[in-house]
Amino acid sequence: MPATDPRILNRAQAILSARRRQTDDACSRRITGLQRASPEAARLYAELSTLRAETLGRMLRMEDTDPNQTRRLQTELDRALQTAGLPADYLTVRPDCPACGDTGYIDAARCGCLTKLCASEQLALLETVLPVQTQNFSTFDETRFSAQKSPETGLSPRLSASKVLRQCREFADGFADDQAIPKDSLLLMGGPGSGKTFLLSCIAQAVAAKGFWVHYAQTPAALSVLEGERFRRDADTSERDSLQNAALLLLDDLGAEWNTPSSQSALFVLISQRLNEGRPTAVATILRPGAIAERYPPQLASRLTGAFKTAVLFGEDLRNKS
Repeated sequence: MPATDPRILNRAQAILSARRRQTDDACSRRITGLQRASPEAARLYAELSTLRAETLGRMLRMEDTDPNQTRRLQTELDRALQTAGLPADYLTVRPDCPACGDTGYIDAARCGCLTKLCASEQLALLETVLPVQTQNFSTFDETRFSAQKSPETGLSPRLSASKVLRQCREFADGFADDQAIPKDSLLLMGGPGSGKTFLLSCIAQAVAAKGFWVHYAQTPAALSVLEGERFRRDADTSERDSLQNAALLLLDDLGAEWNTPSSQSALFVLISQRLNEGRPTAVATILRPGAIAERYPPQLASRLTGAFKTAVLFGEDLRNKS
C-alpha cells in the first residue's frame, strides 16, 4: 500500500470510525422502532440474533449446526416484516463501503475506500501550503510563456515550459496506483517567477490524488527543523518524520537558506538518506548547475546535479505579467 502520513491515516480512520457509529446508530433506531411497528418481528429478530451468535460459537468449536433453524426464523421474520408493511431488508446494515464494512481493510490489505479517504485528506493538508486545487496540470497554461526564441539557445520560454511540463507529468506518473514510485528525483531550475512552485503544486496534486504521502516544505524552514535541537519539540518531530519518510518530498527555494556548514550537512544527510532509501525528491531552485557547484560541497552538489533529473525553465518573471 502507498506510504501514508500517519496523521492522514489517523484522520481517515477516524472518519471511517464515525461512519461505523452512524451505521450502528441507524440500525439501533430501526430495531427500537421495530418493537413499536411489529412486536412479533422484534421477537423473531431477537431470537434470530441469539441463534446466529450460538451458531457461530458452535462453528468455532467445530460442532454441528442446524442451518434449517436459521432459515426458518429468517422466513418467519421476513413474513412479519411484510405484514407490518416494512421491506425485507429493513434491518440490513448498509455501510458506505460494502467491501470492507467501513473498517478500511479487507483481510490485511487496505481497502480502496481508505486509500481514497487518505488521498482526500492529504490534498486538504497540502492545500494549506500549496494551491493544489487551482494550480495543477489541468490549469498550467503554456501560452503565458513567451514564444520568442532566444538568440543564444534557439529555444523559446514556451518551448522550454512545454518540455518541463512533460518531464513533470512523467515524474508524477511514475507514482503508479500499484504503489510503484519512480527511481529518479527531479531538480527544477528557473529564475524567479518562472513557474517552478506552480509545477511543484501540479506534481503534488497528481501524486497525492493517488493516495501517496506528499510533503511540501521551503528549504530554509526544512533545514531549520533538521538542524540543532529544535526537532526535539513534538511539532518538529512530526515535520522531520515527513521530510525523511514521505513518499515524495517537495523542496522549494533551494539556495534561499543560510549557507552554513550545519545547513549543508543537514541538507546532505536528508538528500542522501532519501536517495539511498528510494524516496524521490523534487527540488526547485533559482540556482543553475554552476552556481550549485560553487555554493555546496562537492558531495552534495554531485547528488543534486547527478542523481536528479534536471528540468530548466527560462524567461521573464510571470508574476509581473497581468
